[in-house]
Amino acid sequence: MRRCWAAVLGNCGGGISGEHLVSKRLFRRKTVVVQGLPWNEKNPQSIGLNALTANILCRDHNSALSIVDDEGIAAFHAIRRFAHR
Repeated sequence: MRRCWAAVLGNCGGGISGEHLVSKRLFRRKTVVVQGLPWNEKNPQSIGLNALTANILCRDHNSALSIVDDEGIAAFHAIRRFAHR
């Protein structure tokens, strides 16, 4: 069984989750083009946002980080609005 990356903090629960590596709320489409990863170093590949996940946190720790996602999203949208003035 995989262990939560944040287990040292205690309070693990809910089993290992599939947290997004980059919040999918940052994107307007359901797919992204990726390149430079070990499995596609030279050939860009379109993949669904739901595939950009890792299984390193338990559900409780993943949920506890949602406020960080929310604030990051707000900052990103503010930067996007400023850039399009």
